[in-house]
Amino acid sequence: MDPYRGGDAATQYIQQVLEVQGGQGRTIALLYIGLDHFKRINKSFGHNIGDQLLFSIGRRLHRLVTQDAHAVRIGGDSFVYLFTYCTVSDIHEVIDQLNAQLRLPFRLGDQSIYIGASIGVSRFPEHASSADQLLKKAEMAMVDIKEQMGSRVQMYDPKLSEKLARRLLIHAELAKAVQHWPFTLYYQPIISLKNRQAIGMECLIRWFHPTLGAIPPSEFIPLAEETGLIAPIGMWVLEEACLQNKRWQDAGLSPIVMSVNLSSRQFYDPSFLEALNAILQRTGLAPQWLELEITEGVMMDIRTTLPILRELRARGIQLAIDDFGTGYSSLKYLKELPVDKLKIDRSFIQHIEENVVHAAIVQALLTMSAQLELHVVAEGVERDEELDALMRMGCEYAQGFLFSRPVAAEEASELL
Repeated sequence: MDPYRGGDAATQYIQQVLEVQGGQGRTIALLYIGLDHFKRINKSFGHNIGDQLLFSIGRRLHRLVTQDAHAVRIGGDSFVYLFTYCTVSDIHEVIDQLNAQLRLPFRLGDQSIYIGASIGVSRFPEHASSADQLLKKAEMAMVDIKEQMGSRVQMYDPKLSEKLARRLLIHAELAKAVQHWPFTLYYQPIISLKNRQAIGMECLIRWFHPTLGAIPPSEFIPLAEETGLIAPIGMWVLEEACLQNKRWQDAGLSPIVMSVNLSSRQFYDPSFLEALNAILQRTGLAPQWLELEITEGVMMDIRTTLPILRELRARGIQLAIDDFGTGYSSLKYLKELPVDKLKIDRSFIQHIEENVVHAAIVQALLTMSAQLELHVVAEGVERDEELDALMRMGCEYAQGFLFSRPVAAEEASELL
C-alpha cells in the first residue's frame, strides 16, 4: 500500500476499504491526523526538511499497517489511519500506539524535530457510510480539537455542526471587531506565597458582544490565530496592558510586573521588536515592569528563538514560559533560554495533594528551576489543599481562583 497518496485517490482508496471490510459487517474507525504548527516548521527549516518530515511520518504510520489497518496521506499536512475495531477502547488503544510513534523526535539532518498532532475520529457505519462523509466528520472533529488546549483527540459529535456554524459567525464578527476594538482586559494577580502579596498581574483579554454575549477567548483566539488577526489584537493588548500598569504606578500603587501572553505569530514577526519599543515609549512604562509569556512551542526552532529572546532580555523585559509541561519542551534547551520564570500548567496542579505522579513532576520542576535560578509560578490553584502541597514543596508564586478570579482594572487595583 502506498501511504503517500492524496486528494481524490486517497478518498477512493478509503471508499474501497469501506466497501470491502464494511461489506463484511465490520465496524471501522477513521482517524484524521492534522499536524500541529507544520507551516512553522516549513518556514523555520525550509520545505525540503518539511517534505522529509512528512515522509518520515508516513513511514512511522506505515509501521502500524496490518491487514485490517491502512494509512494514507490525505492532504498537505494531514494523514488518515483507518482500521477495524470491536469496542471504543480498541480505538483509544490504537490512538495511544499512534501517539507513541509521533511523540518521538524526528532526526532530519542535524535537526531533532518534535511534532504534535490533533486527531479527529469518525466511525463507520455509525457516523457515515461513505468515505467522503466519514472524512468530513473526522476532519470537523480534528479542526475543533486543534483549537483547544489539553486533549488532542476528539470523536465526532453531531453537535459539532452547530459549533461550526457559531464558529463561522464569530469569524465574521471578529473581522469587524478589529475596526472598533470592543475588547477589554481583565487582570489576575500572581501571588507571593511568602507574604500573600500580589507581585504581578497577568492580563487576559475579554470580548463582550452585544448580541452573542461574552465570547470566551478559547473561541475567538484560535480564529484570530488562523486569520492573522492575532497580530493587531496582540499589539492592542500589549499597549493597553502597559498603559494600565503605568496608570497604577502613577497613582502611587506598589509597582508590579505586568504579564502579557505573546502569540507565536507575534513573536516571529520581524517588526515585533520595533513595535514593542514604540509601545513602551508611548506608554512610558519602564521595560522591567513588563513580562512576556511565551509558549513551549518556541523551542521547536531554538536557533530562531534564541536571538529574539536575548534581544528582549537585553532591553530589560522579563520572560516567562507559559503552561510549562504541556508542549514541546526539551530540558536540554531550557538552560540556554534567557528566561526568568516557568509557569507550571494547571493540569499538574489540580488535586496535586493526592496525585503522586503530578506531585513528583512538580517537585522535580521546582528543584530543577532552583538550580537554573528560575522563578516558578503554579497556575490554576483553586483549593487550599493544593496551596498547602505547593508550599510544602517550596513553590514561590501561585496564581488561580483561590486568590482571585480575573477582574476588571478598578477591582484589580484594590488587590495591589
